[in-house]
Amino acid sequence: MALQVLSFVFKLGKILALTPSSLTIKQESVISKLYNVLILSLLSGGMFVEISEKNFYSELIFVKKVVCIFGDLIIYILNFYSIIVMGLSKKKSWKDLMDNLESTEYLVRIQNRKNDRIWYFLGTGLANLYYFASISYMVYVRYDSMGWRYLNHVQGYLDLYQKLIQWVIIKMVWARYKGLKSLLSAYKQKNQNRQFSTDLKRFEYIMSQLKTTVDVFNELFGWPLLLMIASTIIQVLNTIDFIIFYHNERLEPFDSFLVNTFLVTTALVSGTIVLILACDSVVKEAGAVVTLGYDLRCCLKTAQFLDDLKLKKFTNFLEKNLPKFTAANFFHVGRWTILDLFETLITFLIIMIQFGNSARKQQ
Repeated sequence: MALQVLSFVFKLGKILALTPSSLTIKQESVISKLYNVLILSLLSGGMFVEISEKNFYSELIFVKKVVCIFGDLIIYILNFYSIIVMGLSKKKSWKDLMDNLESTEYLVRIQNRKNDRIWYFLGTGLANLYYFASISYMVYVRYDSMGWRYLNHVQGYLDLYQKLIQWVIIKMVWARYKGLKSLLSAYKQKNQNRQFSTDLKRFEYIMSQLKTTVDVFNELFGWPLLLMIASTIIQVLNTIDFIIFYHNERLEPFDSFLVNTFLVTTALVSGTIVLILACDSVVKEAGAVVTLGYDLRCCLKTAQFLDDLKLKKFTNFLEKNLPKFTAANFFHVGRWTILDLFETLITFLIIMIQFGNSARKQQ
């Protein structure tokens, strides 16, 4: 995927105080830093007013109150980290990431995938369109009762856009591993001279460079990824709890409430799942490169001992440099994370329902 797509994402990301202003990372000016602080201050003030308006959830049962406050706290920490920590103190990580992506752009060009940019622009546009359409419908149906709850949707959009930024970068890394696989596959097919010492070193360098790119991504986005997964669990818990016990606090037609909740929750939850699957696709593509390295060893049965030793070291190097996405180094992120997410969700949901039923019986 071309770097122009990421440049486009950065333009809106800078307005939201989530990204640098361009792919060329420079030291932020005082005005830019004050802008980030201003955005966070507005979110902080609005969040405090919103919770105060709800009287700090005093009408809710204890377990529900804990979940709601914890959910608001996670969103606030995510925004703080994205706007202040990543925006003001992670310039070196941003620069390292952009430098690595720019230096490996040739791996994308060799694939000659001209339609990729269109699909990524289309995917980004549809994600934004779906979210704003969902919010517009909710505002139309619940205009009189929204109040300061509009802020939830501002923070929800920041969450969604942070996922879009990560998704675009991950797909760029995926395209580069795919390019490396194409290079190694072409080398395997036309290898005649067996100049292993030169060619294999080149592949090792590319593999190492891409592994470094993933490591920088983890250093930059590890905490946001962890907070997004936690926020997704909390949001789904709240949604299911409201649906189950909705008959006790009906403020609008149930069908309207159900549609509103489903639309917005789907936008944010599906974003987390797509992000996890994107991480998994990179790991699988890198695994395919390692498999291709072993295939290269197997197909050269007549290789001399020294050449075979070089190929063995080559495959070992590829395997040791497989990328791993982590959520702040707490756990690795892959397809299995979705099952872990639902397992955690079901466990907490059972606890919430049990405590909820007991508390409502006592009231």
